[in-house]
Amino acid sequence: MKLWKIVWEKGRSYDTFDSAVVAAMTKDEALRTNPLGVRFSGDGDAFSSDGLWTKDPNDVEVTFLGTAEDGIEQGVICASFDRECV
Repeated sequence: MKLWKIVWEKGRSYDTFDSAVVAAMTKDEALRTNPLGVRFSGDGDAFSSDGLWTKDPNDVEVTFLGTAEDGIEQGVICASFDRECV
C-alpha cells in the first residue's frame, strides 16, 4: 500500500475539501478517491454529488508520499476542509 496526497485547487470554492492523504495501491486509485472516501468508478457515477469535492477527477493533483506501514487499509487517512476560497 502507498500513501498519496490528493489536492483540488482548480475551480474550488469556499467550504470545500482542499486535500487529503489516502492509502491506495496505485496513483489512479488515489485519484479516484475523494476526501469522504467515495470511490469514482468512471462509469458515469458522480465523483462528488455533494459539492464538497470536485465532480471531475481531472481537477485533482496526486503526489506520491511514500510506502505505508503493513496493515494500513486502503482509504482516507486524513482530509483538510478549507473554509476560505483559493
